[in-house]
Amino acid sequence: MYRFKVLCLSSLAVLMFAGCQCMPWQSKNQEAMDPTTRQLRKLCVDLKASDAEVRREAAVDIREVPTADRKFVRDGLADALRDPDHQVRAEAAETLRSFGSADALAVLKKAACSGYQEAREQYAQATSHLRQQASKGDAGAINTLDKLGEQRVTT
Repeated sequence: MYRFKVLCLSSLAVLMFAGCQCMPWQSKNQEAMDPTTRQLRKLCVDLKASDAEVRREAAVDIREVPTADRKFVRDGLADALRDPDHQVRAEAAETLRSFGSADALAVLKKAACSGYQEAREQYAQATSHLRQQASKGDAGAINTLDKLGEQRVTT
């Protein structure tokens, strides 16, 4: 029984250590080496600034960061969709639409269903574009529409 406990605790320690090294936004060494991650982290902080102009600029600037993995900024943008300032909401919605992923569009859909006009407009534009692409046989667009639970227009 004692060996089993030691083995379990040892395995848990190894998994915890390996998990920390795999997520660059949690590792200070990785953050120092990756300016893109550092920039995105700063922009996420700026999304919560007291100044609406800073929040708006952060939502715009996130769109401009060249990276394939923007998943960890999605929550900050989701919060920005409920910002009291209209321009912040609009820019956050446009940024999420620009990501184009099913996950980002699902965040827009949820906000649109909650009554946020800016999210509704961007979600409508995104799904309209996806339907056009799907009608041309684009498998990626078809897959994204399916993930969102949206019907495709059949011609």
